[in-house]
Amino acid sequence: MVYASATRGYKSGGFNFSATSASTAGFQPEDVWSYEIGTKTEWLDHRLRANLTGFKYNYTNLQEFLATAPGVAVIANAAKASIKGVELELAAKPVRGLELSANFAWLDAKYTSYPNAPLPQSLGPLSVDATGNRLDNSPPYSASVAAQYTWMLPGGAATYARSEYLWQDRHTMSRPTMCCRAFRRMAC
Repeated sequence: MVYASATRGYKSGGFNFSATSASTAGFQPEDVWSYEIGTKTEWLDHRLRANLTGFKYNYTNLQEFLATAPGVAVIANAAKASIKGVELELAAKPVRGLELSANFAWLDAKYTSYPNAPLPQSLGPLSVDATGNRLDNSPPYSASVAAQYTWMLPGGAATYARSEYLWQDRHTMSRPTMCCRAFRRMAC
């Protein structure tokens, strides 16, 4: 099966009840256009499955969860962000009872426009241009492998043993760290 989709979605705006200033009191609705193309295949009498997906998300007014002071967090809008990536999934059943799987993903997630990213309150009422920085918690690469063996027991019951391994590339830095680095660049 080969497929393609284009969808539009949104998340409503709202108010921050823990806001400490008028500028952080409310946030706008988030809009996203999502594009995806892929293929889902099965081979060797359904014993091998291979799925490949490419995707791109274009966000406007991306809602960001920000810690503005110790114990105080608000939702604010980044102007624009883009996420694109590719994911490959493989699953095989080479012999009865044994199931093997693997997954690999590449992700490019960046702010395409975020000219007024707020700094933590401890650094003062400043903001920096975070355009071009990676989104939080978006590792560029990730991979996983798993193996599971299932034994059938008397009476129709089953038990299994499973082992999994997950690897993720470095996570992006948190916004306070990103902002502090940007602040140091401005100060130099």
